[in-house]
Amino acid sequence: MAPFDSVYRGGNYFNMCASLVEDNGRHYIAMFTDDDVPINLTYKSQLHQPMLICDRDDEWPNFILDVKLENDTLLDQDSIDCTIRPDRSIHVVTQRVTTGYNAMDLRKSLRESKPEDRVNVIRKLLVSNEDENTNVAIRIEGLDSVHLPLRVTAEYDLPSSLASSGSETVLKIASVVPRSELFENVDSTNRLYPIVIYSNQRMSRRITVRYPSEWTAQQSDVTSEISCAAASFTHRQTSVNGALTIQETAKLHVGQHPTSDIGKVAQIAQQVNRPVFRDIVFATQP
Repeated sequence: MAPFDSVYRGGNYFNMCASLVEDNGRHYIAMFTDDDVPINLTYKSQLHQPMLICDRDDEWPNFILDVKLENDTLLDQDSIDCTIRPDRSIHVVTQRVTTGYNAMDLRKSLRESKPEDRVNVIRKLLVSNEDENTNVAIRIEGLDSVHLPLRVTAEYDLPSSLASSGSETVLKIASVVPRSELFENVDSTNRLYPIVIYSNQRMSRRITVRYPSEWTAQQSDVTSEISCAAASFTHRQTSVNGALTIQETAKLHVGQHPTSDIGKVAQIAQQVNRPVFRDIVFATQP
């Protein structure tokens, strides 16, 4: 690996520095603490910019960078795959791919946990079902390969998320969707100052529900959007050949935006962090 060609130091309480690293023609951003221990290394194309640029505060100087970072980088990508079995139990595989500060924090939490305790860390992150008796199998990829995104997976069975009434069966999809903390602390009340976003941010959530071929999903095609200058959110639901898919994407847009946008930004933050889904209704045989 080639020597570091630049070092950047910041004066805020995170007290970190970053270096641009080149390896076989590829460029990486390496994060270091004061004792020069690398804490995160990620491809430039996957970089979550706020890991280097901190919120502006008059009491603390900003990081000064002359490295051009890619915009619209993915923060977290969630995929939730649900299969409804003939006995109406549900097999769930939930995976999160994360970069930047989120990956750094999760790596730290996992490394500080005993191997037998890591299942509880992943359960809290990925399993929305509060039944502690649920048997969860976990996989962790990229824990020690800091040049790659961190990928964590939880796999479990959910016996009680279907309700039947006559010829209809209802899936409470919210019971399988994990919460997020990406856009926390968005308060829409009594805001006086413009919204300032220092880097583009993006999250993606894809939910796939595979159901028996003799079932029919009602309201299978649904599209909704929330949009303003500061942020945008899209929700699309489709159903084809026994599989219903929900795709959600939320973005925060870099720049200074009017205070009037805060209501929609708060709506988007709510849907990302504490998602509200309509129950999915299937026409089935009684």
